[in-house]
Amino acid sequence: MSHARQQIRDAVATAVTGLATTGSNVFKTRVHKLEQQSLPAVIVYTLQEDAQRETLSPRKQSRMVRVALDIAVQQIDAADAALDMIAAEIEVALEAAWQSRAGVWEFIRGITLNSTAIAMTGEGEQRALGMVLTYTCNYRTLEGAPETLIA
Repeated sequence: MSHARQQIRDAVATAVTGLATTGSNVFKTRVHKLEQQSLPAVIVYTLQEDAQRETLSPRKQSRMVRVALDIAVQQIDAADAALDMIAAEIEVALEAAWQSRAGVWEFIRGITLNSTAIAMTGEGEQRALGMVLTYTCNYRTLEGAPETLIA
């Protein structure tokens, strides 16, 4: 079984797969060379995780993992509008997934959008405009059992 953090990253990626603008162009690694035909795309990865002991017996941990959704679009005249449209679709999709309480989402105590950053990458015809949405997901595990999400 995979670490709870990976299960959450996978659930986030699944929730944003099939959006009207990005379709199946969703990748679960920050090390992915995007080709023009893969744009627009969403890359899902984790940035950081904080944990603290919540109870002594049993030893439960409250964890907060920061999940980044890196959106890339080809540099076009309407790139800002495209990024905003994709961001809106992502926000709606993640809220719907969390509200569903299905699968891994049953154990996620909350998901919050923390920040949005916009940047341009690449050179020449390979230029792309990007946006990174950073979410915090709060969940719990037992100490020594990082693969098992608990309520």
